[in-house]
Amino acid sequence: MKAKAKCVFCGIIDANDERLLFSNQDMVIISTREPKSTHQYLVLPREHIETVREATDPDLIRQLYTHGRTFLAERDPVSVSKGDVLYGFHYPPFNSMPHLHLHLIAPASGLKFWHRQTYRPNTYWFRHPDIVISKLKSSL
Repeated sequence: MKAKAKCVFCGIIDANDERLLFSNQDMVIISTREPKSTHQYLVLPREHIETVREATDPDLIRQLYTHGRTFLAERDPVSVSKGDVLYGFHYPPFNSMPHLHLHLIAPASGLKFWHRQTYRPNTYWFRHPDIVISKLKSSL
């Protein structure tokens, strides 16, 4: 874990920025600056964790995922009920920001070709939370 002094996401969290859509003691959900589909949000732990590789707590990942799924189901129940969604973490060096964040995207079918590659499920660059949780549990 590195210092959070220059972290854009920590700045958003600390400033109670207008992009905050959900907040509790452990995490926040924010809107993305440039959504790639109708609904794209990021779930961030309040604690500064640089990347998914530095994450050590499978329960934290599970909480991010659980709250993210609930939040997305409230925003786009049709896509969620059809399974037209993506949830995932980018792995370094493919992560865009140095603060752990879970992507919530719906409808997944709304992604353009390039973005379908960027957010392709279960690749070495973008992994579903269940895979991250499983990997963390196996390393305990």
